[in-house]
Amino acid sequence: MSLASVAALCALSLAGCGTNDADVVSQNIATAADNFEINRRIIIINNESDKVIQLIEGWCNADIEPDVIRTTCKVPGGYHKHINGRNSHTTFSIQQLDTANVSRDHYRVTFNPSVVIPDVEVR
Repeated sequence: MSLASVAALCALSLAGCGTNDADVVSQNIATAADNFEINRRIIIINNESDKVIQLIEGWCNADIEPDVIRTTCKVPGGYHKHINGRNSHTTFSIQQLDTANVSRDHYRVTFNPSVVIPDVEVR
């Protein structure tokens, strides 16, 4: 084994040492939400009137940027995507509706087989 391989192995083994259980669980819940495994309620609120602008419930993921909130939800037969603008007058709340069965001891990595497995051309 080369010195570079040993160094890489040591770095990987120490990578998880600085994390705590909450960080691991939080990352695993985020990964589960990315795979539509978390039932959520997403509420868009007008801060001036305190009225709900939009309520989204279901197996949803939210991509939150400074000026826009994009939600993608899995529904029977397909998916729905919602896009909401953000400014000083609106805010949001994402609530997890069910418990997430994720590990607090291990990170979770999901591979998309179509990206990992190369296209093969047969002649």
